[in-house]
Amino acid sequence: MLALGLAVIIILSGMVVRYMNETPQEKLDYIIVLGAQVRGDRITKSLKQRLDSAYEYAIANNDTTDSGTEAAIFPIPFK
Repeated sequence: MLALGLAVIIILSGMVVRYMNETPQEKLDYIIVLGAQVRGDRITKSLKQRLDSAYEYAIANNDTTDSGTEAAIFPIPFK
């Protein structure tokens, strides 16, 4: 059972690393940015990188819709 668990972790980690730097498709209808920890009024480095990438994609593909309910409820200034 332990070996199976380790195998799953290794496979999933490999998939994450493989697709991490892949160029996304163009002209997607929408994108989803997964969240990360927010410390007070500051976003974490990992969330900033995700948001920056999503912003660059949205600028290059202006037909893409962005949405975020939490951003409207909990506005966080970029610093």
